[in-house]
Amino acid sequence: MFLVQFKKICNFQKINLTGGGSFKFYDKIKEALGVEIYKYDELKSVLCGYFLMNDYSTMYHLEEKNLTEILINAKKIENDSLFLNVDSFCKYIKVNSIFSFTFPHLVVNIGSGVSIIKVFSDEKIERVGGTMCGGGTLLGLSKLLIGTDSFDEIVGLAKKGDHKNVDLLVSDIYGKKIFKKNTDNETVDSSLLDQDILASSFGKIYQILHEKPGTVFKKEDIAQSLLLLICFQIAQLAYLYAEQNGIKHVCYYGNFTQTGSFTIELLNYGTSFWSKEIQSHFNDLDGYLGAIGTLSKKQK
Repeated sequence: MFLVQFKKICNFQKINLTGGGSFKFYDKIKEALGVEIYKYDELKSVLCGYFLMNDYSTMYHLEEKNLTEILINAKKIENDSLFLNVDSFCKYIKVNSIFSFTFPHLVVNIGSGVSIIKVFSDEKIERVGGTMCGGGTLLGLSKLLIGTDSFDEIVGLAKKGDHKNVDLLVSDIYGKKIFKKNTDNETVDSSLLDQDILASSFGKIYQILHEKPGTVFKKEDIAQSLLLLICFQIAQLAYLYAEQNGIKHVCYYGNFTQTGSFTIELLNYGTSFWSKEIQSHFNDLDGYLGAIGTLSKKQK
């Protein structure tokens, strides 16, 4: 029905498409619209859009924030009416040009799964890896655990939650006393023993249910834990590929990383946790770069 209505209000002879749907629904779209359909590779389209919009300074990176700050600020934004029109407490720093940082760099395209692309230039790219745990994983697990597969709703719930109620922290394993001053009035000197570091996502649930069967966990806490789990594993993988390839700049793309979203702050933190030398970049036009890229002359 949508395609029929779309045809009535648009006068066109051809459509450029990309993404899995352009292949899966190719015959239906062509039959409904009766126009020429051109299909383009998804990753190439994203990269073409990425370079095509370079002159418009749509890229940016974020100032450094620790996880506690990010979670506290997210809760303020979600709960306080004074912040209804504020998306983020993080400062956005514009990048004037893709070419202002060195090639090659990495592009992490987050869709249902994740593809990681090494960009040598606007003429040469190489897919170096990826993971099956992406946006689709978040939606699927969320539907299973808390009954919603709406990305916006998941993020909204996550902002209100406290993952420490379901996640196992280092302090839950070692005990908090290890972080206090010892008899010689010295603190334990080990970053690996930071008491707030996540040791196991959802790891506390097993212990709680073992002691108190039937305990009901808050949707908000589960949503936050899920979001941290997905964001941090993507960020760690991006870091590992960046280290492997001697790369200092990682660009995150996809609807998962829309400007102003909670997820970009988590991805930014997740990358910097492993390396302060690797900088994360994001784009104002996330979700549209693939469509824009199908119009690039480099697709012809």
